[in-house]
Amino acid sequence: MGSADASNLKIRCRKAADFLMRRPFKMVKKIRKAAQTMAGEYAILKCAVGLKPFFGDGDGGAMAANRIIFFVMACFMLWGAVDKVFLNNHFGYGQSFDEGLGMMGALAASMIGFMCLAPVIGRGLTLVVTPLFKAIGADPAICAGSVLPIDMGGYALARVMTGDRQIWALSGIILGSMLGATVLYNIPLSLVLVHKRHHPFLARGTMLGVIAMPVGTFFGALIGGIPPAKILVNLGPATLLAALLALGLWRRPGTLLKGFATFSRLIMGISVISLACAIFRELTGIAIIPGMASIRPQFIIVGRTAVTLAGAFPFIRFLTRILSKPLNGIGRWTGVNEATAAGILASLANSIPAYKMVGEMDDRGKVVAIAFLTPGAYCLAGQMAFASANAPDDVIPMIVAKLIAGVLAAGMAAVTLDHTKDGEGTVRKKRTAPNKNDENDVKELVN
Repeated sequence: MGSADASNLKIRCRKAADFLMRRPFKMVKKIRKAAQTMAGEYAILKCAVGLKPFFGDGDGGAMAANRIIFFVMACFMLWGAVDKVFLNNHFGYGQSFDEGLGMMGALAASMIGFMCLAPVIGRGLTLVVTPLFKAIGADPAICAGSVLPIDMGGYALARVMTGDRQIWALSGIILGSMLGATVLYNIPLSLVLVHKRHHPFLARGTMLGVIAMPVGTFFGALIGGIPPAKILVNLGPATLLAALLALGLWRRPGTLLKGFATFSRLIMGISVISLACAIFRELTGIAIIPGMASIRPQFIIVGRTAVTLAGAFPFIRFLTRILSKPLNGIGRWTGVNEATAAGILASLANSIPAYKMVGEMDDRGKVVAIAFLTPGAYCLAGQMAFASANAPDDVIPMIVAKLIAGVLAAGMAAVTLDHTKDGEGTVRKKRTAPNKNDENDVKELVN
């Protein structure tokens, strides 16, 4: 074969691969016909039978759905490795593969400190909050996920404070992925990434996202098999906290945002000191803080989370390619621009790209996107990876809860906003008109 033939063959192979990746739906019928003539027909039938529990009742549906998600992530992880090694990152999936694995250091820095310190915090916090929570019939561990993110101590603390696995899921997984993540991570992060002139839209979108969280939590926990009465009783304190947070974002957004930024810096400082103490104990055998957990088991959790991200990031890239046009169409129909649709889709993996894109969104889109990502961000990447490493059975309830809350929040934002012909949104004055205190608070925050 001559060099020209080899070059033509290489071009045809790349075009074929490009066709497969960019037009997946057109290939479904052809792939199905080919599969029916191969020995893999039995495997396909077996897979179909395995999906039966997904449509049934009980834990079988969640288990089957979790296995499907993990299998999909594993396949995209393999495709990312192939694209990196053999195709020189032609489709960009190799880069996503590297980004997932590269998160291990950042995950360790943010997670391990609180995971090691959780036993110490749990014992002290249990003594303080138990009488109050018992008086209303709620489990004290609910406070863990209400103020700490799922992967920054929320789940670990919930496990220390109670032996009830359903509360682990309700507080540590579901609430921690939304309310805890908003209090400790999303709000401080957004203040850094979102320009000061967009802070009024940031406060309003965050407020709507927080309002929708109890609804999403209820349905997610219901899918997880938790009895409705138990959900309502234990959701009371978290709902009260969410209501107070929403009220503060409505009446005094600047003061509240500034307060949470300070609180976040305090918590991150505690996390870093805890990590340093855990490392010192591992290297010397001397416990600076008595009662801390060993650092070694935490690295297993961090490692599993990172390898899941190695498949989750390529999967998000794939979703972005195939869903960008439909989402842009929906965006035009609802009166928001393409940057808003792109930001919402990107937030499924990480909120950082969405916050960075706020300046490109129209006014209506800013509130809609922030309202969605406040509860809905990270559901197909970092938080899902952490849940899969610690509580695989709770992955589906968590994703459902976050998506329900995100869609509800975005819907409320769309309903409470008017849009003009050029697509820019203005808030209906009768419902959410900013007052002078709001403006002064925002000026105080940015100064």
